[in-house]
Amino acid sequence: MKKIHTSCRNQFFYYIKKNLIPKIFLSALFIFVSSIYTYAQNSLELKDAPLSYPLRSGLIHVFEDTDNSCTSVESVQTKTFRPANSYFFSTPNPSSTYWGKFILTDNSSINNHWFFISYNYSIDSLDIFAFKKSTLQFHKKYRFGSPNETTKEIRHKNFTVDFPVSKNDTLTVYIKLKNKNATQYDFALVEHKDLFSKSVFEFYLFGLFYGGLIMMAFYHISVYFSLKDKAYIFYSIYIIFQGLYMSYRDSTALVNLFTDSPWLIDYTLNILFFLLSFSSLLYGRFFLELNSFKWYNILTVAFVVIRFPFVCIYHNYPLALMWFDLAAPVIVFLFSIISRFEKNKTASLFSIGFFAICIGYLINVLWHANIIDCTTDVFYSLYYTIIIQSLLLAIANAYRLNKLKADALNKKMLEEKVIENSRMIKYQEELIKEKTNDLDMLLYRASHDIKGPLKSINGLCDLGQRDNENKNIYFEHIDLVSKRLQNILNALLQIAEHNRSEVKKEPVYIRTLIQECVQENLVAYPDIKKITFKIDVPEDAVINSERFTLLSIIQNIIENAIKYMDKSKAENHVSISFNQSATEHTLIFEDNGIGINEVYLKNIFQMFYRANNVNPAGVGLGLYIVKQHIDRLKGHIDIASKEHEFTRFTIRLPR
Repeated sequence: MKKIHTSCRNQFFYYIKKNLIPKIFLSALFIFVSSIYTYAQNSLELKDAPLSYPLRSGLIHVFEDTDNSCTSVESVQTKTFRPANSYFFSTPNPSSTYWGKFILTDNSSINNHWFFISYNYSIDSLDIFAFKKSTLQFHKKYRFGSPNETTKEIRHKNFTVDFPVSKNDTLTVYIKLKNKNATQYDFALVEHKDLFSKSVFEFYLFGLFYGGLIMMAFYHISVYFSLKDKAYIFYSIYIIFQGLYMSYRDSTALVNLFTDSPWLIDYTLNILFFLLSFSSLLYGRFFLELNSFKWYNILTVAFVVIRFPFVCIYHNYPLALMWFDLAAPVIVFLFSIISRFEKNKTASLFSIGFFAICIGYLINVLWHANIIDCTTDVFYSLYYTIIIQSLLLAIANAYRLNKLKADALNKKMLEEKVIENSRMIKYQEELIKEKTNDLDMLLYRASHDIKGPLKSINGLCDLGQRDNENKNIYFEHIDLVSKRLQNILNALLQIAEHNRSEVKKEPVYIRTLIQECVQENLVAYPDIKKITFKIDVPEDAVINSERFTLLSIIQNIIENAIKYMDKSKAENHVSISFNQSATEHTLIFEDNGIGINEVYLKNIFQMFYRANNVNPAGVGLGLYIVKQHIDRLKGHIDIASKEHEFTRFTIRLPR
């Protein structure tokens, strides 16, 4: 029995020696090699160059504290840290606390001054612990809602803290991260010289970006006050909200506006993006030219009705609302395409601009949804698309401005034409009224003046039948009255012919015409022999005008001078002079007859008007006919006279 027991014991030790010990040794060796491999993959070596090291998932190993039980570094040192699955350190589960761990060694030849930078501002809680062996070297922290608890060592738009590490030191760094949003994080270690140069360059670029947006906003506000076109004021509002959102996104607002109250960013971001989306819809509504805005208005109202309650419900800006807000630029883009198909050329650049911004916001949402990694190009893609959109919309607005100016000019010209036509119509109405009044007066005076001589003839005939002895006297009176009646009829015929015919111009030798008038009056008016005519008109003086009308004008004025000569004077004369300039011909008739009282001069050219009764055979139409003829030739006549001294007519005719 004892031999059997001894044999079993020997077999047991033999088994351990041959099987278990090698397995234990191999397992320990595997664990040791794995730890060395893990250490190698989890180490950062700082050198003289480069001066910036990104802290991403290839370096940082992560532990997810799902129950949030690990509150200190000591509590996670025994936990298993694994490589991250994404390009960046990320927090896919907002309910968990995430710990990151990496080891760094400073192998620089000099002591550099390093800074830890977080390029994300939307972090609720961030802690950085650095251990040298088991000794805590420093603890830096960031609390989004509690600025007083945040480590503040440098004023920068990103969370930036001093990261002291001496030459040849090796530190184990732990990062504790808690955030209500699932997102990706971009951390880096940057030497102070590189930080300064990059910050200056970044501030310069951001200054250009925001300065450009502000300038465009103010320019379009000024255009609005000039043209009163609502598209420009809504574009300015859209640009302002766009710039505000970008300042939230890159922490410019956090540094400059909400330094002591960063929690306001969360509360206002939802409202800001709602206003940004709504202003883009309003801008599209007043910029685009559509045959019908029915569906555009329906979709805009539907967007506002659905979106506005979430402004009140949510105090933050969840991912679902980011997806929903994409609808606003998409609506504007789709209707800009419709507007372009409706032959509205200004919609071309507009549609390209909104297509670019749709792409930019889509990339932005995909990043926040952890669907794509937030590389530098991904982060700045929204800036690129905003710049592209702003330039395209500025050009589109300039095209629209030119179109509005052209429309305004056409409208002004049309209004001026309407005013001119209205003035012309009014003038024509006044002219018609004047002509109607003249016609009424003509009919009244003509009937009165014709009726008078006819009655005189009837009376003289009746007297001649009764008084045979003096019938010759009655015949002489009848002859005189008949001539007066003939004069009236001739004048009326002349007025009628004048109103019916068109002006037919021809070269007229004015001296010859004057001499013809004088010769004709020698027969009709014997008293002409008592008048001396002084004709100061060159033989070659020519007026390109209507001969018959000029003849009538000169005839009537010379007849007036003969009829109203002052027989009490020893010498009567009529002087006629002519001169011309580059634009007009001037004829002056002056006599030393009985003259006209100044009181009557203003009415002297009216129909049937007579200033005196010196010539009983006159009918008051001679000077009226002269005035009508001169108006017909687009000329002008002036009269100057002094009773018992002179009368002067000045006639100006265009060349």
